[in-house]
Amino acid sequence: MGAVPLLGATWQYQLGDATSTNVSASVYDLDGFTVTAATVASLHSMGRYVICYFEGGDLAPGRPDTAQFPAASIGKAIAGWPGERYLDIRNPTVRGLLAARARVAKSKNCDGVEYDYMDSYQDDTGFPLTGDDEIRFDTYLASAVHAVGMTVGLKNDRDAAQIASLVRVVDWTVQEQCYEYRECSMLLPFVAAGKPVFVVEYNVSLNCTDARANRFSLIHKNVSLGAQPYQTC
Repeated sequence: MGAVPLLGATWQYQLGDATSTNVSASVYDLDGFTVTAATVASLHSMGRYVICYFEGGDLAPGRPDTAQFPAASIGKAIAGWPGERYLDIRNPTVRGLLAARARVAKSKNCDGVEYDYMDSYQDDTGFPLTGDDEIRFDTYLASAVHAVGMTVGLKNDRDAAQIASLVRVVDWTVQEQCYEYRECSMLLPFVAAGKPVFVVEYNVSLNCTDARANRFSLIHKNVSLGAQPYQTC
């Protein structure tokens, strides 16, 4: 496993358009399929840490491996995200395909991997998923990423018991809107373990006083996650 970013590191979250490297942030979280090895190399030359994003408990249309997911593993549509559907995270083929995405990130020299929808057991997926299923799935993906020498994060898990189990398994966390939903205190076990907390808000102003006190890495973006606009503490 590679090095982990420092607590409170500045970060940029950009999935929505062509990668721009103009933001002065020490950590970049970028689309793992569309970012190029050349862009990753350029960011490394500037001393940046690069996280590669992939869908995890969800399936998006138009990805290079989308057609390989078994029909029986594809569940209900995800509200608000046209074409995206939940996956049966218990399915061995699903797990193998997602582990292969970690190798895509490694081929581009990414430093870490973020998988989305790492808490889908809480949603109406079309499958009878349990919290134990989620822990097994998240642990499997973390092992797959660590096996190829990168760090891995936990995305958007808002279950305190799950966090208590998984904080030992992952290396950092990405959380959307924890200030808006008043859930940021659940992330403090990461800080206590010396593991970065990357927070993005879309609808509320930045609470920089609290973020600095807790050593959270806090930014404000549009939900489209283009390069701009970008605000940080």
